[in-house]
This record gives sequence, C-alpha cells and structure tokens, in this order.
Amino acid sequence: MVDDFSVSELTWDSAFFLKNMAHLNFVEGASGAASLSDFELVQAKVSTENYEQMSILNTLGFQLAEGEIDFSMWVMDKTSTDSSETSGAITLADFADIDKIKTIVENNFTMSRYRQPWFTAKERDSFYQLWAEKAIKGTFDDVCLIVKTGLIIKGFVTLKVVNSIARIGLISVAPNFKQQGVGKSLLQMAVNYCQIHNVRQLLVATQLANTTAIRLYSKFGFSINTLSYWFYKTHDPI
Repeated sequence: MVDDFSVSELTWDSAFFLKNMAHLNFVEGASGAASLSDFELVQAKVSTENYEQMSILNTLGFQLAEGEIDFSMWVMDKTSTDSSETSGAITLADFADIDKIKTIVENNFTMSRYRQPWFTAKERDSFYQLWAEKAIKGTFDDVCLIVKTGLIIKGFVTLKVVNSIARIGLISVAPNFKQQGVGKSLLQMAVNYCQIHNVRQLLVATQLANTTAIRLYSKFGFSINTLSYWFYKTHDPI
C-alpha cells in the first residue's frame, strides 16, 4: 500500500538545521501520509533492490538525493595478524585539536548527501564540524583518532562502538596530504583501536559517487554489506 509507512521527527537534525525534519520508515499497516506535510524535509533510505518502496516514494513526490554503499570487515585478534600491520601507535585527538580538525572538514565532504539544493555548503560543513567536535569530546561518536606529525594533523577518523561492533562515522584527510597513504593509516589505526577494545566487526559507509573512498575500503579489505538510496521530500513551511 502507498501509505504503509510512519514518519518520525528528527529532533536533533531539526534543531541544528533550523527546519522541521523527519525520517520515513516503511511499516506495514501504518498510515503516515497526512503527516508528510508537517515537515519541511522528510528523508527515506531504501535498498537499491526494493523497487516497490522506490516506486512508492516516487508517487509521494520524493527525489533521489544520493546512493550509499555500506562496507564491513571482520577484525582479527592481534595474535593472528602480522605485527608490522598492528604496531602503529594510536593517537587520540584532544580538545586542543578541535579547531585544526574543523579546518580539515571544511569543503572536504562535498559528496555528502547533505548537499544542495537541500542544504548549503555552510550547513554541510557546520554539521560535520560539530560531529567531529562531539567525537573528540566523546558525546556522539566515542573517539576521534588522528594521524599527526609534530603539530600538523594530516587526517582523522571517528568511531562509534556498540558491543563488539564499531562504525566509522567520519574519515577525512587534509587537502595537502591526499594520495600519500594517510587514509590507509587512518583505517589501520581504527583497526588497531578495535583490536585493543575487543571489537570484532568494523563498518563504514560512503556515497556511491565517492569512487576514491570505495577503492580505499576495497583495497584495505572491506566487503560490501548493503547498497541503498537516500530520498528527500521537501515542503515549504506554512
């Protein structure tokens, strides 16, 4: 049925972007059509194989925003891995690194689904800068790891751990250090962190258009977990 869905408000997102935002979930027997008009932006995420749900979203006036590929890899024990691959030190970002990491974020997430015409570049950058700051403080993601030489931060990666599974939230390399192996070093540092904290699976997602990230994760040993599409529907406030 075209109205078999529920709509839940995105409270934090709404407060940050100063617009009423919600997420559509497909739920059999629900009827949420009337609530769509209550929000300025409603998002939905569906599998690339679920043509029925995509058809419903099209009927409801949703637009395709971005494709997403989710990767996963099993983290082996230190005792079963080559020592040369796990001996790298883990460097945690601290409060003094926040401003430098925010500078790395700026204009470095251009392929994000938080993009025009739905979001401005300034809104996008501010969103990820706050995400990184919260990771450093341990109030959103749990930790922020950095590759650093002297006072220069070359890149960072954030991790959220739930039970024995960790997810990379953000990973970014400073513009002056791209194509120098920093991304691989960040991933290895994330793996080392997982091994120390008894994490068995590491997840990471990126946009289908981000071929550079896809190549990096594939070469590092990640496997494709799921493929999805993000859809948006906008409604001008009354």
